[in-house]
Amino acid sequence: MSMTTSHLDPKATAAPSAAAVDDGHDAHERFALFVKQQNKVLSMILNGEDLDRILFKAADVAESLISGACCCVYLAEEGKAGRIVATRSLPTGYLETLRRHDPADRAFPLTAALATVAQCLVEDLASAMPADNPSPAFETAPIYDLRACWAQPLVGEAAAPHGSLGFFFRRKRMPTRIEERLLEGLAALASFAIEHARQRDALNAADRRFASLADSIPGVVYQRAVSPDGDIRYTYISSAAEELFGVSPEEIVNNSGALFDTYGADYRRDFRERLLKASRDLTMWDVEATIVDQDGRRKYTHAIARPTRKPDGTVVWDGVILDQTRIKEAEIAAAAAEARGRSAILESLSEAVALFDADSNFITCNSLFLESAGYIRSALMPGLTMDALVDLDMERRIAAGLDPDAVRAEGAIRKALAPGEDFTTERRTRDGGWIMLKQHRTADGQTVLLATNVTELKAREQALARSNRELENFASVASHDLQEPLRKIEAFGDRLRRRAGAQLNEDGLQCIDRMQNAAGRMRTLINDLLSYSRVTTKARPFEQCDLTVLAQEVISDLQVGIEEAAGQVIVGDLPTIDADRTQMRQLIQNIVGNAIKYRKPDVAPVVTVDGKVMTANEARPPLLMSVGPVVELVIRDNGIGFDMKYAEQIFTIFQRLHGRGEYDGTGIGLATVRKIVERHGGVISATSQPDIGSVFTIHLPLQQLRQEQGR
Repeated sequence: MSMTTSHLDPKATAAPSAAAVDDGHDAHERFALFVKQQNKVLSMILNGEDLDRILFKAADVAESLISGACCCVYLAEEGKAGRIVATRSLPTGYLETLRRHDPADRAFPLTAALATVAQCLVEDLASAMPADNPSPAFETAPIYDLRACWAQPLVGEAAAPHGSLGFFFRRKRMPTRIEERLLEGLAALASFAIEHARQRDALNAADRRFASLADSIPGVVYQRAVSPDGDIRYTYISSAAEELFGVSPEEIVNNSGALFDTYGADYRRDFRERLLKASRDLTMWDVEATIVDQDGRRKYTHAIARPTRKPDGTVVWDGVILDQTRIKEAEIAAAAAEARGRSAILESLSEAVALFDADSNFITCNSLFLESAGYIRSALMPGLTMDALVDLDMERRIAAGLDPDAVRAEGAIRKALAPGEDFTTERRTRDGGWIMLKQHRTADGQTVLLATNVTELKAREQALARSNRELENFASVASHDLQEPLRKIEAFGDRLRRRAGAQLNEDGLQCIDRMQNAAGRMRTLINDLLSYSRVTTKARPFEQCDLTVLAQEVISDLQVGIEEAAGQVIVGDLPTIDADRTQMRQLIQNIVGNAIKYRKPDVAPVVTVDGKVMTANEARPPLLMSVGPVVELVIRDNGIGFDMKYAEQIFTIFQRLHGRGEYDGTGIGLATVRKIVERHGGVISATSQPDIGSVFTIHLPLQQLRQEQGR
């Protein structure tokens, strides 16, 4: 076998045979014929004829130029089996064999040329068949009297192989030098046909995708050209233009005025100047506009386009015109609904309210504000600013005789409010009432002005102040004036017993005992009332209090009573909270002391004091839903307990469930406890069963507002 390229190494070459020697006597005629036939193929390519017809023609030309050849084109398609286009000269049976068994064997010339992108020339197919891997393409060739096979790779512009151009011969032979040149030229022609067809298909597919995309978006896709001399024309506009503008794309391309006429006069007045300036500056076109289509319907559009300057100075705008009608109408409806809703909300408020936007311009107010601001009612209209309203208010107050410097200082503060800041003041009205004026600047710069009638609140505040003064007076009387007679009763009782006790009978001595016991109870009652009143009048500032330490101090104070009762107080690991230290100690002492006092006669008292910071998932009292972390304090005993129908009564001042003969007490201790809990913003509750014991549960904020201190 003689070949210039073998199936084992397509690049290996051997010495040409005698048949390969070319005397060149017909070279001119054959190349002239090649050029003539090539022009016919190129004409078919440029006319966009089917690729298979073009390749069939190219193969036909090859057979006319290379004597005895049966020509075919093997096309490789990505992800698919190879496809073969052949002339009628190639035996039909063998062509079917190739098509049925895609010549994937890299040794077969058609595939070898494609895989190696190199010419593969086999002089004898029978001897070239791989012994270790025979394939139908090799095995059946002798059946159809096919002996030699040449293959030339078909390479595209990017050096990517498209396939191979194949020649089968009924005798063993190798190409002459002229035939090798012809092979290269024919391969180039076939490659060009394939490349052109694929580019054309890709372009057509891109056009179809673009047309589909342009027709699917809710708007109009367009291309507009602005020439250096200012001429404006549309080179493309999608079919959606007819639906949006009522004008066909053909009309717009032929006459740009057909589109411009749908816009309002204000838009058209300066459209040309704005577009020419944007074309000079190459800035984005982002414009909203209102149109009226040919049916008289009002629509809203939003045009967005990007410019590109061509070498000749023409600026091409690629863009889209979106139909914003539904969105705009929804915005208008939402704005109207918002205005109605805002008005309804403002009218439902019990405060007089006025709103100003981020530029301090008046927006709206409710009727209560109009009623309470008669002196500026005529000024409350669009255009009034917050600063102007403050100026009007200052003029009125200065005219009413208030200190001008103080009024102006307040006005300066109100004008200088930063976002998130408040200004609050109280003012006396002409009818003797009070209003609280609050001016709030929101985070986005808007201003809310609230005027609240606080006359009733002011009256309650004054009544509370009087009550506090009376409590303070009572505390003063209780701590001094009431104590003095008691001391005298007790002193004279002791003196009477010492001096005349021997002369008194048993009845007289009992009278002295009863008198002194009554004085002692009165002293205890006065001291308890004093403690109750001082929860408010002598309150201390809130500070960090370790409840564990306070509970241990209470146990130390009650140690004698605990030992006499053979009792036990167990304190858990309690949290640290913001509280009035003295009052929290008093709270724990009252509850633990009661637990020791109200014990069962034959059972040693056991009291446990536990506490924790509640998790976010744990249920808490409604009053404490929005105060942040909450502490739960639980004090449990095994005492005499009580019926739950008295659960509220035990916290009421002077309410006792037992007579003085059974247990000492004034009925003020638990009332004082509840007052302490309430002063700390907390809640206390009790559960109990007679002869089983009681549980007092206290919920308190972990942290207190510092402005509450001393309240």
